[in-house]
Amino acid sequence: MERQPLDPAKVPPILRKYIGEAVPSGLKMVAARGMVPLKPVELVTLLYCFHFDADPQVQEAAMQGIRGLPPPVVNAVVDAPLDPQLLDLLAEAYADRPDILSRIILNRNTSDDTIVMLAQTAGEETINLIANNQVRFLRTPEIIKFMYSNPFAKQATLDNVIEFARRSGVDVDALLGIGEPVEAEEGGAPGGEGAEPAGGEAGGAEIPAGAHAAPQPGAGGEDGPGDLAAKVPACYLEPKREFSDAENKQFIAWMETAPEDVLVRLAQYGNASSGVLLAKSKNRTVAMALLKNKNLDLMRHWTKIAADRQGNDELIKYMCTKKDFTNVYAVKSRLALNPKTPVSNSMGFVRSMRLSDLKNVARNKAIAVTLQNTAKSILKMHGVKVDDKGAKPSGGH
Repeated sequence: MERQPLDPAKVPPILRKYIGEAVPSGLKMVAARGMVPLKPVELVTLLYCFHFDADPQVQEAAMQGIRGLPPPVVNAVVDAPLDPQLLDLLAEAYADRPDILSRIILNRNTSDDTIVMLAQTAGEETINLIANNQVRFLRTPEIIKFMYSNPFAKQATLDNVIEFARRSGVDVDALLGIGEPVEAEEGGAPGGEGAEPAGGEAGGAEIPAGAHAAPQPGAGGEDGPGDLAAKVPACYLEPKREFSDAENKQFIAWMETAPEDVLVRLAQYGNASSGVLLAKSKNRTVAMALLKNKNLDLMRHWTKIAADRQGNDELIKYMCTKKDFTNVYAVKSRLALNPKTPVSNSMGFVRSMRLSDLKNVARNKAIAVTLQNTAKSILKMHGVKVDDKGAKPSGGH
């Protein structure tokens, strides 16, 4: 949700003496700390207004004030019929409090946009509550999309949501950007020695239909590379071979003219150096065939593919939807900054990044402004001041 300042007509008269450029910053800071005689809803409304104050210190104090609200105040406001924007800010401020989030989720005034935000990063308890609200996720199917990419969502929960959505007429496959999976060969999960299991689920990433060319007679097909060695330079198959810069350029030039069936089999059976470069192919079939390559290590090679701004669009989008990749922080954090990653996915990844990495995101002018602003908002929530030169804890620590 893109929050906006409240309509002045909706601001209670008792709050107006604290709002505006003419009000001394000192009085605003006192009010932001909750040291004024206001009712709970009035106090939260005032802190929301301070969220848009021209003084950054007042903004920071307001966010800290929201996070530091006494339990009686929080309990009084999360069930109240607040403006949806106030509830959205509370959901952001209390993102690590499932007990509070559960009441925000159940509040009828809470916007579906807020639920979309929570579906991206919330923990298992909150995800289960979102999954039980069929009215919301049928009305706003994006909720399903972000639950699907949330590493804390259990597969059983997702299966129930997807099945219910399908029976209710939602085109789930189109929503999630997936096709009908085909059987992956044994041990075909992406990664090698450095691969990490995704939430304890067995098996590797699903391979969409059409991701592989049909086996050619005598080519070995699914059983091996067949006569591939006779059709490509030997260095493309040497397991430990690291390409030089010159060899990288030669490979890319060769890739432009090589037959598709050869490229597909090389993607499946070639060495890691070839695979990283084949991820740049504009041919979806070639790029997706990399998902069956056992020579690509999750930490060493798929992280490079995730960060590659020249990578195949469909492969990058596919990686964003699969826990084999998004459960691995090194991959997810690189996908977050790749311009080929859909903004909706990038936003979710940024929200789950470490504070030390968020500082770089907040200062990175090469990425979307929305991602920079999200990083800054999270840092402010944790009391970290951000400027063009760097980030430091507020209060001079």
